[in-house]
Amino acid sequence: MALLLSGLFTDGLAARHFAAAPVPPLRPSDLVEQDGPPLPPARPGDLRPANPVPVLPMPPVAPAPVAAAPAPFVPAPDPTCPAVLQSKEIVVAAATAVSGPNGCGIATPVTLSAVILKDGTKVPFEPPSLIRCDLAETLGTWFREDVAPALKPAGGLAKILGSNGYECRNRDHLVRAKLSEHAKGNALDLRGFVLRNGQTILIEKDAPQPVFLTQIRATACTRFRTVLGPGGDVFHETHLHVDLEQRHHDFRICEWNVTPPAFGPKMPAQGPKMPKVGSGIDVHGRHT
Repeated sequence: MALLLSGLFTDGLAARHFAAAPVPPLRPSDLVEQDGPPLPPARPGDLRPANPVPVLPMPPVAPAPVAAAPAPFVPAPDPTCPAVLQSKEIVVAAATAVSGPNGCGIATPVTLSAVILKDGTKVPFEPPSLIRCDLAETLGTWFREDVAPALKPAGGLAKILGSNGYECRNRDHLVRAKLSEHAKGNALDLRGFVLRNGQTILIEKDAPQPVFLTQIRATACTRFRTVLGPGGDVFHETHLHVDLEQRHHDFRICEWNVTPPAFGPKMPAQGPKMPKVGSGIDVHGRHT
């Protein structure tokens, strides 16, 4: 009982001391009505670091380097040119070097304008062709020794219908194809021949094909490494392509279908009439 009374007396004294403690006056900021929850106290200025680390500016970004455009490829000079320019078998003239993108170009081109046959006849190229010296030399030999003798019985060679020769493009004018030999001056397209009697022989799929074209085809496939003509593919139905492209193991391509006209009796315009049903004769003319 004494302990209980002692505790009550102690609590009563503590309550009187708490009630007698002065109450701090209200501050004006305590009387302001706030819309939201109380904000945390502002950070004192003396809490900032004494020696702040300076923020250095970022270095300027250097522009990406611009790749320089590759120089046009120019092939090495043709060592056969000195002899070709002095040849008495072809008419050529030295031309200015040509070059282009992706490997196009001829370092020492010549313009082939005519071939001198063994009898002294000058056979012109139409049009004159800008090509490599070694190709001009091979063409001159082919026309002198093979083509002209093959055409002599038919009247003789008077003109060669060709092409411009050099052209910076891909094969068959296709975007994704390899570079054409025309882009190197290493190819020529032939459209046909004009004979001394005025006859024109065109190299076309549907044109008449004289017998001598078979001989010309055989010699072309011997002289050149690529021969593409009518029947070879859809891109060479109206001309003959020849070039000197070097391949592994001296591999050559010869695709030119020459079909001379057949001799003998003409085939009937119409086939045999089909027998009527019940005639007793089969389709082969035999009695059933």
